[in-house]
Amino acid sequence: MNAPGSWAVFAWVGLALSGCGGSGKDDDGGGDPPPSAATIQSFEGVYELTGLTHNAAGCDTEGASILESQKERSFVMVGAEALGNRYLSLSSCADAADCAAVVSAIRNRGPHSAEFMLTLSSEAGQDELGGFSASTGHGGDNGMCTQRTYETLVLTREGDAIRVESRLTPLADAPIEDGFCVAEPAKQRAEAEGRPCAELQVFSGTKVGPLP
Repeated sequence: MNAPGSWAVFAWVGLALSGCGGSGKDDDGGGDPPPSAATIQSFEGVYELTGLTHNAAGCDTEGASILESQKERSFVMVGAEALGNRYLSLSSCADAADCAAVVSAIRNRGPHSAEFMLTLSSEAGQDELGGFSASTGHGGDNGMCTQRTYETLVLTREGDAIRVESRLTPLADAPIEDGFCVAEPAKQRAEAEGRPCAELQVFSGTKVGPLP
């Protein structure tokens, strides 16, 4: 679960499997195709973070602003590909030099640190992208995986402004399989459909220039 003021979805290649000490067994694109090359190119650039809110009590209403807690107020959106799948990576950066380093790391699949990051792996339209994260949870001595979650992302665009809504749903504990906590996105998506959404984060930004 994301802490207030942090974004980490990462997933990881929208194929987005996140978690601790787990492995993924299936993929779940939610029915939409991956972003086209043209759509990715249209989103690529440097952005200014203009808003961030967090509601830790539910998803019916937008929460209070936590923008002031963010140190990195710039982010880049960069197209990449892994295992034949196109996706759009969004990652924060501190200044021009840091943004350039982050772009290079994403394109070369290298490690980098960021205050927030996320992956958009599907396209519902030229101005609407999606993503998801299926958490493996944490394995315990009782043979169960706890703190499992499923998170969905919806990004919409109007002109140079983007808005991302992240909804996180806690899932029931599940047995450890062959010594591991396993992320199974399609199954976890179905589980989430029958459970209440617990947290809503809303992220907004404005494109201010091309990629370095």
